[in-house]
This record gives sequence, structure tokens and C-alpha cells, in this order.
Amino acid sequence: MKIAVFVEKFYPHGSGGELATYLILKNLSDFKGLRISVFTGSENYAKIDGVSINYIPLLSGSLADSWPNIVMHQDWFLNTIKDFDVVYIPGYLYPLIDLAKSAKKKVIVHLHGYQPISITSVVYRYDPFKYSKNIITDMRRIVWYSVAQGNYKGIFRAPMASLLPLIRLWISKADVIIAVSKKQFEILSSDFPPLRNKIKVIYNLPPEICVEKNVSKHPYFIYLGGDSFIKGFPIFVKSLYMGCKRTTLTTAEFIFLNKYNQSNLNILNKVAKSCGYRIRILGRIEYEQMKKLHEKSWALIFPSHYEEPLPYAIVESMLGATIPVASKVGGVEEIIPKDFYSFLLDPLDANELLKKLEIISSLDSHTVMEFGCKLREYARKFLDPGKIKEELLKVFL
Repeated sequence: MKIAVFVEKFYPHGSGGELATYLILKNLSDFKGLRISVFTGSENYAKIDGVSINYIPLLSGSLADSWPNIVMHQDWFLNTIKDFDVVYIPGYLYPLIDLAKSAKKKVIVHLHGYQPISITSVVYRYDPFKYSKNIITDMRRIVWYSVAQGNYKGIFRAPMASLLPLIRLWISKADVIIAVSKKQFEILSSDFPPLRNKIKVIYNLPPEICVEKNVSKHPYFIYLGGDSFIKGFPIFVKSLYMGCKRTTLTTAEFIFLNKYNQSNLNILNKVAKSCGYRIRILGRIEYEQMKKLHEKSWALIFPSHYEEPLPYAIVESMLGATIPVASKVGGVEEIIPKDFYSFLLDPLDANELLKKLEIISSLDSHTVMEFGCKLREYARKFLDPGKIKEELLKVFL
């Protein structure tokens, strides 16, 4: 069985979807019945033994670049596809679906977001426009998010919502569509019923997180979301202001990762100075460095209000024996054991987030270690790589 993987970015570039693709191919590469070739727009990529990875400049850039390139060079792509049995699309290169079906190939689309619902691939828990197939509504959604994020250039992406019907048409032609959580399946199939019978729910393979847990003496919190509106940065900052001078939090240390513009850096520095918090802003760091932070961390702060399909941040937190203080969105509740639901919160509720932080801070380090070990044991059983690999093989073979 020869599998062609077409993806615009390949690990270590990208985010959770690219990491998931890398882990899938790495796990499937040792199966003797499969020969895997990757075609990617990433010039520098992580290598996988037994997998052929090919840099294709035509696939680099945004949709505005890669989609026209596929159309203009469809003969090349079609000739390439003809050499394979299966075409696997874990990203956004949907024009290839038509080419693959014209060549009578099996097509597998892996959705790590909600592309059939919104061109942004994002669905909010409290979406002011609700789930909608209407192009105008999705344009308004893009404008709303861009303004909320302070990215006014993003407003000019609104016309791209006109591509939504085309995306839905292409994806509906796939033979199998993989969703990464039951919640994602429910949202996709509810909004776009034609997908229901084609969707197979398969959880993402867990990454390797091997840390020697030795929590710090004082509360130690990690936040990974940068200044993203989606990831709940404004809610987190608001909760810190509300907890100003609270004795339970003044001994805590808060680690901020990812990107922050100068305005939000100033806000964090102001919060630290006026409230006496110990705040460290590390920005973007290597993935291995991020995993190492879990060695002494007490909790991960995850106040997202996006219906996260299956957030790797939560999976990594549990495997790192770190308590997730997370919003009840998307697949989060599916992977966290019910004994730890008390640490979950409603999205956009800064007061509730503050209460959770205070509860964590009131614990002793021994209890934090005990909770973390329980979470890690649960995650290892729930996300069993062997079982997930079996489910993937059934789809590809």
C-alpha cells in the first residue's frame, strides 16, 4: 500500500496538527505493508526513518499561494498521485481531493479544526454568530475576531469566506474523514450532516513526555497561549488583576510562553509590578524546553474559548503530571478524568479561573505530585498508542 501525504507544513513547523501528522507517520512507518511519501511546503523538516519526505515549493505559503499552484500545475500533481493507492490530506490542500478522485484513489482527510464550518477553522464556545453556512456570517466572524485580537490586517481576510462552499464540496468527496474527538465529530456532523457517515473518530497519538517530576516548593503555573484572544489571554490577565495582592498567589510563579506584542508585554509587566506577582515571559522556546518546564510545574492554565478538538497542551500537561486548569471546551472534558473536573471552568469566566488558581495554590507540593501522577497514569491508559495505531491502520488499509 503506497500512501501519498500532501501537507503545506511539516513538523517542527506549524502547531498541533503538524505534530499529530508527524507522530502518525512515525508510528505507521514501521508497518511493512505501507510505503509512505510526504510532499510538503516546508523546506526544513524532521526526518522519519522509512518515510520519503519531499520539499515541494508549490505547496508553501498560504491558501492564496498553494491552491492556485495546485490548479496551475495540476498535471504534475495528477501524475504524482497516480503512483499511489491512498492520498492523505491532514492540512488544507483540499483541491487535491478532486485530482485524487479523478484518478480513482482513496482519499483520507484529517481534520484538526473546523474548516467545513468556518474558513478560520475555529468554532467558539460562545460564537456571537453561531455555527453558520452563510458566507456573510463567516465574514463577520473573521472581522469580529480580528478586531478582538487587535489584528486589523486580518479584516482583509474576510473575503476568503467565499471559499467555504468549495471547501465543503471538496471535503464531502473524501472517502474517510478523521476527527480527533467526539465533540469535534458532534459539531461537524451537526452543522454539515453529509459528513456524518464518513467521519471516524480517532484520538491523536500522544507525544513522548518523559519528565522526572519534582514540583517546586511554591505554586508554579504555565501558560502557553501567547496573547491570543482565542486562547483566553485577556481572561487570564483579568483574573490576575482580580487576584491582586491575594496572599495565596503572591508566592506563585507564572511562566508565559509564546508570542506577545509590545502592548501586551507592557500589560504583563504592569500586572507584575502593581500586584507583586512573579511573572516570567519566556516567549517562544523549543518544544523540548517546553516539555522540561513540566518537571516542576503545578498547573497548566488553559482558558481557551475555542472548541478545541483535542488540545495537545492538555495531553502534554497530563503526561507531564501537571494539573490542567482548563476551560470546558471541545475535547477537553473527554480526556480529563471526572475526578479532576473540579479544576475545569466555564470559558470567559475570569472570576472562576481565579478561584481555581487559588485552590491550586492552597495545596501542598505532596498533594500536587499525587494529583499529577494520577493524571499521567490515566492519560497513558486512555491514549494508548497501540490501540490508536490499530485504528489508523484500519482506515489506511
